[in-house]
Amino acid sequence: MNRFVLIVGVYCGLVLNSHSAICQQAVKKTPATSSGKAAAKIAPKSAVPDDKIDAPKKASKEAAGNAAKKIVQGVPLTPAKNVGESAARYIPDEVVIVAGIQPLPLLEAKLFRDTVHDAGGDDVMESVTKDVATRMGLDVSQIVEAVVFIDMQSINEIKATREKAIEKAQLRNGLREIGLAMHNFYDANNSFPDDDGHGDSEGNLSWRVHLLPYLDQRELYDQFNFDEPWDSDHNKALIEKMPASFKTPGVNDTGKTSIHLLTGEGTPFGSDVAPTFGNITDGTSNTIMTVMAGTDKADVWTKPGGLEVDPSEPLKTLGKIGPEVMVGLMDGSVVYLPASIEPQEFLNLARHQDGNIVNVPFDSAPAATSVPGIIVRSAVPIDAKALYSNLAVEEASQSVDLDGLKAARLPNGAFLHFPNPLTLLLGSENCIKQMIAKRDTSGKVKAEFESLYPANDAVAAMNIEPLHEDLQEMLQGAPFGPILKTILSANLVLDATGENESLLSIRIKTDSKKSAQQIAGLVNGGYLLMKAQAMANVLSLEPGLSDEVIERLNELVDSVTIEAEMETVALNLPRIQNPDAMMKDLTPFIKDFFDGLRDSLNRAKESALRNPIKSMGLAMHNYHDTYNGFPSWNTSRGADANKGLSWRVHLLPYLEQGNLYQQFHLDEDWDSEHNKALVEKMPEIFKCPGVEQAGYTSYHVFIGEKTPFGADKPRGMRDIIDGTSNTIMIVQAGSDTADVWTKPSGLEYDPEEPKKCLGNIGERFLIMLCDGASQFISSDVDDETLLRLIECADGQPVEIGR
Repeated sequence: MNRFVLIVGVYCGLVLNSHSAICQQAVKKTPATSSGKAAAKIAPKSAVPDDKIDAPKKASKEAAGNAAKKIVQGVPLTPAKNVGESAARYIPDEVVIVAGIQPLPLLEAKLFRDTVHDAGGDDVMESVTKDVATRMGLDVSQIVEAVVFIDMQSINEIKATREKAIEKAQLRNGLREIGLAMHNFYDANNSFPDDDGHGDSEGNLSWRVHLLPYLDQRELYDQFNFDEPWDSDHNKALIEKMPASFKTPGVNDTGKTSIHLLTGEGTPFGSDVAPTFGNITDGTSNTIMTVMAGTDKADVWTKPGGLEVDPSEPLKTLGKIGPEVMVGLMDGSVVYLPASIEPQEFLNLARHQDGNIVNVPFDSAPAATSVPGIIVRSAVPIDAKALYSNLAVEEASQSVDLDGLKAARLPNGAFLHFPNPLTLLLGSENCIKQMIAKRDTSGKVKAEFESLYPANDAVAAMNIEPLHEDLQEMLQGAPFGPILKTILSANLVLDATGENESLLSIRIKTDSKKSAQQIAGLVNGGYLLMKAQAMANVLSLEPGLSDEVIERLNELVDSVTIEAEMETVALNLPRIQNPDAMMKDLTPFIKDFFDGLRDSLNRAKESALRNPIKSMGLAMHNYHDTYNGFPSWNTSRGADANKGLSWRVHLLPYLEQGNLYQQFHLDEDWDSEHNKALVEKMPEIFKCPGVEQAGYTSYHVFIGEKTPFGADKPRGMRDIIDGTSNTIMIVQAGSDTADVWTKPSGLEYDPEEPKKCLGNIGERFLIMLCDGASQFISSDVDDETLLRLIECADGQPVEIGR
């Protein structure tokens, strides 16, 4: 870990000190500041226009020679070229924080490229770039500019979202407490309370009243007369004392709640007998106990009864709900169901003995959140379709109109817009509208940013004053909180590929000279501790660095200056001379870094290949737990057996695909007119490398009387005599064996040549064993060993290395 920190830190620092092979800047001499110390010299670099994106950055000689020098928070600078030619054109006029970086020159710096090559890291860089491009549709090696900003409206939206999240967490905890009280009641009474009470008093008071002793409300419980109805004179007077556990948002009538049990035919609380765990045959994690219904369904909390489910329109039971509804399950857990849930699926969850298992782990859909405004410009066209796909956005169905421009709504409520093929805008609805609006006059923060960018590789500017109230709340009790609240604004300038004397310059504007001195002291102290720790790590490296390299590192860390200049704290990191020699000495350590990163990437890739089949194995085990057996290759289960759909279809409820499963007609063949239309909806989990045809997969089970899935009747763990760790459950065969995923099929093997049925498998193939372990098998495996792994009860178990 120490070596990793050193290599990353030193490597980045030295690369940033390198000269770009494509960008040579003129050194601009600047006068000393009032403190007598030389300030950071900032030379301008031009923006890269959208229509000339391949052109290298060049210094704007006219701007450098003719424009008057300005000082922004103590940093002398030459104004940059017109920022209208850069991503800055999309920054709103009024922002609180804005930061921008131009990474392309850094990646093209000769020293960077030479060092990566000498350390053998070219393949790693290429692999990372391709992986991101595949997953995001964006070639990160071709990003010319990336800008992020936050305005006050976004900050307020973030605060509101956080408050809403806290409220939802509180509501969930409240319903969870009710579920726990239900379980504690069960432990004491060997059953849950019925919807209209319990025991001799049944029919008089609600189930909620009977939970009071288990909600720390024993005193209130003892005040009720259980031999009287809920609306007797005595009991009616207690309605106004409803505990906070039953209060629900939007219900303002005293003593009313929208937390209910579901009643009606087939529900746990729908009969005259109080339910027990033994009655819930569909599973406690698949059955609803309580719901937080719409405010129009609110009722007096002491009144017996529940919400009766209408089988023809089950969702209407919930009343006027928003985009989701919170429910408590019989196992005590609390989840959010989307309002768009299929009515039949909700009915199956409401019922506890219908045999229709809904094993979908629903949860709260991401709330619409406020995200920072993001602007990205690329040197090559951005693959918008790939980006939409990887962000789970259907462009056509999610496209919305924002002031005449089309934008795609993301799952988290943010929007994505492409003003041209090379530029991406991301942000809230308000952010996007501001980015595409006509510009007026730049506010203080944006004007400061424009003065520094795009002249330098990275720039950040921020106004801290509007955030003081939030800082006070966040830092309450922190020893350094009062000092941080004296900061008014700050900026950062990074010039790695130019010729400025400072590589990094940070300026913090405070409210007084005294505050500046205090902050400078704090920062200096922290830096000294960090420097001591870093050098200790350097000296502990094995093999050790040369004395010359250690001396250079000492010079680098000692060159940092942190000083108070009037009301400003100034931090400067000057660039070092001749970094080439140091990078040469560090190459062996950088090579170690790339070797470790390469191993990590390879493990991640292998894990990504294993994950789908591992999920299928888990789904198989969950199916087995429910039905006491695995699905056969062409059969569903028990007395309801049908030969119409594959084992993959019957795993859908256990693969978070309950909605898709409900769309199938289980009493029809896979190629019926209705079911055939669902082939194109094959879940991502069944997609296999090399299989390009839509709706086809090469994930198979072996079929035949001696296999776990090939018999006429479903088999279970008890039938795998050779051992679950010695028997193949699922195999990812060659792409030439691919078949329609809904079709009841499998691999018919020849006992003499069992490998032949696998098709073109290359050097290895992937299997899932019946114990849930995934394993790569060499294609050189002998036929006898493979045969023993395929057959589950031949009495000849074969162990394979893991």
